[in-house]
Amino acid sequence: MATIVRVPARFSLRTAKMLSIVAPFGLVLSMIGGAYFLGDAGRVLPLFHALRLIFGLTCLALFIDGRTQATNVPERFDPLFDERERAERDRAFRNSHKLITGSIFALCAWVTVARGWGLWLPDVRGAVDIAIGLAFIAMGLPAIILIWRERPVSDDE
Repeated sequence: MATIVRVPARFSLRTAKMLSIVAPFGLVLSMIGGAYFLGDAGRVLPLFHALRLIFGLTCLALFIDGRTQATNVPERFDPLFDERERAERDRAFRNSHKLITGSIFALCAWVTVARGWGLWLPDVRGAVDIAIGLAFIAMGLPAIILIWRERPVSDDE
């Protein structure tokens, strides 16, 4: 029988909750800001590259943190997870799918409205940057949902 190792959470619950707010919003703002405020010759400013890297790595750290990775093991390899933990994980994945699908729909609606009314649209490079940012957020979103559902551990237990 194989030894089962669970990944411990690296961040405290308070830190994880703070990062779960800062990382996605910062990434979205740096992606849109980089697409909107272009420097010389239509290039993205170095400040926005640095912000994207910082917030993208923060989303990656939330993904690797352990809250979703520990429950992402198939049942045959780790029978120690109960049905409640598996249901929480599945609910987090369903909710993140709904949020990402809604975001993609909102972006498509914005493109349709912006073209018709002459509002701001990013160039190709900016659109690709925004899509990459959305992918990073989609990767970290199940972990963010699980972080906000987690209850603090009391000293009595």
